[in-house]
Amino acid sequence: MGEVRFGVIVPQGWRLDLIGDGRDFERMVKVLKAAEELGFDHVWLYDHFITYPEVRYYPVFECWTTLSAFAGLTKKIRLGTIVTCNLYRYPTVLAKMASTLDVISGGRLEFGIGACWYEEDFRRFGIPFPSLRQRLEMLDEALRII
Repeated sequence: MGEVRFGVIVPQGWRLDLIGDGRDFERMVKVLKAAEELGFDHVWLYDHFITYPEVRYYPVFECWTTLSAFAGLTKKIRLGTIVTCNLYRYPTVLAKMASTLDVISGGRLEFGIGACWYEEDFRRFGIPFPSLRQRLEMLDEALRII
């Protein structure tokens, strides 16, 4: 059996866990650094743009940009997406983003990708939201490309 590892989901606004007072990133960094200092194996961010379960106009930090900042603020904790939405970015662009972050972080990226489900992200950002079948087919194609 494999080794058990533990991770932390860093508050980033998606679950209405930030308050929008201008100090949210500072709070996120405190959680990040505490996780690393306490010996957690990885930290995770959601790849969503709009709050959940209800839409509010609170800050939600973009996953990949924030993970890049986290890479420069940490030394050994792994950095991951739970999970990145296949349809927000072209597969070739996403592959480039992921490989860049993996290099910047010294090989600490945990890459997760899925077919997407939160329609509100798509609607609010003007991104077409295909049927589940189409999203799964597009995920299959993206996995081949990446």
